[in-house]
Amino acid sequence: MGVRVLEGASKQEYYDIIGAENKRPYEQILKSSGTGPQLAPFYRSLFTGEAETAVSRNQNVDGSVTPVRFCLKPNPGEVLVMSRLIFIIRDGGGMDSGGWGNNGGSPLANGLRVGLSKGGVDTDFTPIPWKSHVDLGGVAYDLTYHNWGSGNTWLTMRLTIAKSGTLLRLDSATDDCFWMDVQDDLTYLVEQRCMCQGVIEGVYL
Repeated sequence: MGVRVLEGASKQEYYDIIGAENKRPYEQILKSSGTGPQLAPFYRSLFTGEAETAVSRNQNVDGSVTPVRFCLKPNPGEVLVMSRLIFIIRDGGGMDSGGWGNNGGSPLANGLRVGLSKGGVDTDFTPIPWKSHVDLGGVAYDLTYHNWGSGNTWLTMRLTIAKSGTLLRLDSATDDCFWMDVQDDLTYLVEQRCMCQGVIEGVYL
């Protein structure tokens, strides 16, 4: 399913999974300030269509009839090792814990789904879809509400996949895609987007 579980893996399995020529665990490669080779990081948004733009990555779409899929795909010949996602909802007015954005406090009817597609086969990571801010807080401890000045309010969520002992490996050779499906009408939102972070396998700084 494109998921590599590192917990309990041997040293050689660590190296094989992350392609680390300097033989250091994944977390140390990201944090290292030494002079050895370090895997190149990536910071890319989920988006629809063939190219990322301000429009294609904004999830304030109507997916209530036909779900709208936002994807992270590696470029041709590329392998991405994903460790974290940052999720943002921005809207006017306040946000109730039981709602989604500023929609009066009601949970979404269908909710967001998140998963991995590998070789055309989908694996859903959300058997219980995300329908409210409470649901977001239930899957990620770092859920923060921001209300600065007189502008829009916004909510951020950080979900560190690596913290659970798992990394997601996206290989262009098998047309892998990390995806998020919008299944409701979110056109009332100012903005909703998701950024993915990790390293590019085999590419060093």
